[in-house]
Amino acid sequence: MSAYCVPFSRQELLHHMLRTGGCAVCELVDGQRRIQASFNVELTDNLALVKVALGDQTGELSLRRASQGNHVRLRNFLEEIANGHLETAKGPRPADAQETPQVLSSQDESLLRHISRQIGTRMLDCGAVVSVHPATDEPMQLHALVSCRGKTELLTAPTSGELYVSMAVLIERQLAA
Repeated sequence: MSAYCVPFSRQELLHHMLRTGGCAVCELVDGQRRIQASFNVELTDNLALVKVALGDQTGELSLRRASQGNHVRLRNFLEEIANGHLETAKGPRPADAQETPQVLSSQDESLLRHISRQIGTRMLDCGAVVSVHPATDEPMQLHALVSCRGKTELLTAPTSGELYVSMAVLIERQLAA
């Protein structure tokens, strides 16, 4: 099973829109397939209120403006709507959407091993979203943002093998909760 993801090159758009407000369109890709999500960001003194429309699906997200990583939360929100994993989205679910597995499959484990070595962002079949990148402050460290079941955690490890193990343990713990 593949999944729609916001390309890394479009994530700066999300960051910019959360700072300035307004309307934008963000493309999500799944191999050769592409879809577009339109969203509107309304800024208040304390909140960024986001309304998303993607085909027949719609959703709303409120973010504290002072919170770091809001663009990652918005990216995850867009991907969850696109992949039919968001329970609060309004509208019919895509016909090919399946229920989220409760365990890491062998395909998820393989993808986790790959992403821990290659750097990037992927959505797993279990619904977790993983983003791995080298640490800028410590050259011998890797960072991973892992979002699963509405929780996002930052993991750090000195090797891709240790990062893989940390991500797998965290995701399995979140799925079991």
